[in-house]
Amino acid sequence: MMMIRTILKAAALLALATGQSWAADALRSHVTVTADVVTVGDFYPGASRSAQTPLFRSPDLGTQGEVPALIVAERARAAGYLDATTDGLRQVVVERLARSIGMPEIQSALAAALVKRHGDVSVDDLDFSLTGLTEPVL
Repeated sequence: MMMIRTILKAAALLALATGQSWAADALRSHVTVTADVVTVGDFYPGASRSAQTPLFRSPDLGTQGEVPALIVAERARAAGYLDATTDGLRQVVVERLARSIGMPEIQSALAAALVKRHGDVSVDDLDFSLTGLTEPVL
């Protein structure tokens, strides 16, 4: 009886470990990126060697789009990640993050860059204004 329990526990642990491993290799249904390309590793977290290989251009800053899962899997396999499958998905949503910045943040960054470049200048020494920016920038 004790032996059967031990075997069942071992089988349960093996199944759990296998399930966790499979989940790490599964195609993600929603991918969030900040770069201008989407890589194999963005779609398949367990891709290891092929992870940095680009597959698609990212959507425009602050937008998202859908990619057919079949095309993702085909391109990933062509890039060397032979375990790529659709994992039952039809589409994958790819979102490119962006942060909106306005004139005060741009002026602050410019002032900091000038102070860094010219060590004898402080932010208090600066008095400038920027024109032409009518709305925030992504």
